[in-house]
Amino acid sequence: MIKLETLLEKHPDDIDSTSGVIIEHADTILILKKAEGNYTIPKGHMRKGETPRQGMHRELKEETQLVLPHEPKFLYKVKRPLKKGGNFMYVFHYLSDHELTPTLDHEHTDFGYYQKDELPEDIYYLKEFLNKVVYTKPNFEFEWEEANRYPNLFSSKEDWLEKAKVGKMMTIDCDMNINNTDMCQPDVDDLEPAKLKRVKKMIDSGRIELPIVIKHKGQYELIAGNTRLVGMVNNNITTKAWVIEL
Repeated sequence: MIKLETLLEKHPDDIDSTSGVIIEHADTILILKKAEGNYTIPKGHMRKGETPRQGMHRELKEETQLVLPHEPKFLYKVKRPLKKGGNFMYVFHYLSDHELTPTLDHEHTDFGYYQKDELPEDIYYLKEFLNKVVYTKPNFEFEWEEANRYPNLFSSKEDWLEKAKVGKMMTIDCDMNINNTDMCQPDVDDLEPAKLKRVKKMIDSGRIELPIVIKHKGQYELIAGNTRLVGMVNNNITTKAWVIEL
């Protein structure tokens, strides 16, 4: 008898990050049942030298024999839990006008198209897609209190408002070495309970006000929204911020 561990042995060029695609049809999404019994979209480990898009296409072909006629849209990346190896999961999305029927590989035993609110189990990297998270611009007037701590960068409230409004939304991560944030060690024990409560309410609503990061002389620093960032990490939501380059 072939052992399950042998069937699922990693390729020598596999890296920790993974990439996969949500295939959607008529408000349902394709879910595969793995040999171990849990559920997934078509996805897998990327390999050395691959881009997330290349890894997604390779894994889709290996696991389902499907070749998509059009390029899927990249949606987001989320941090993978440390128990799964860490790094990132890259999520793409393909909207199909008909049900695509996969031919399953040895790693999977069944498949189905499931309603978004009736998935067979909680899949951490689908949370942002299912919740349709909306990121909103920061309240620059309110955040002046935080920005005022940087008089060498913002000479007045008017100066702050002018510079802040020309920033842009960006996905941020630990590789950027951002100062003044706990997002890379997201422990809530040291955070204010009142702020945690507000952030939970924000996340539950699906509308998240962007934290604010400044980039000055090549260095990033968070000036507002640390609790929001920690909340995003702990809820497997893509960490985005309003980045102001000075």
